[in-house]
Amino acid sequence: LVVLAAFGYALTSILGKRAPEQPASVGAALMLIGGAVSAVLCALWLDFDTIPKTLPSTRIIAALIALTLGATFLGNLLYLRLLQLSGPSLIAKINYVVPLVALVSGAIFLREQIQPRALIALAIISLGLWIAHREQAASGRKLPLRHEIE
Repeated sequence: LVVLAAFGYALTSILGKRAPEQPASVGAALMLIGGAVSAVLCALWLDFDTIPKTLPSTRIIAALIALTLGATFLGNLLYLRLLQLSGPSLIAKINYVVPLVALVSGAIFLREQIQPRALIALAIISLGLWIAHREQAASGRKLPLRHEIE
């Protein structure tokens, strides 16, 4: 699954860069269609005896809406805009920051404990970024921004 997720991130960066620019309404329509298809597939797959008979609390629904609109929608909007401005190479490096933000956000907002294995994982990610940056600096290469290429 990890390799599949990495492949998905790479493919999203490349396809997002090459895709023709579409109005936001097209993207919104595609997301709604994808959600509807997913809902139908889930309805066909689920065992209806396991579905709760009561609705979740207002607090849970509000949290779901906040996560959907805040984290997912705005995050993807910023991601795609940055992809347009800078290209897939920079986006690939920025994705390494996601685990750090998730770890710190969980600790601050959800009072989650930071486990030693999470710190080890962050150290490995940081080491990889340091090696990549060091090799890039040694070769004198600088990745241009999109507007510098055009």
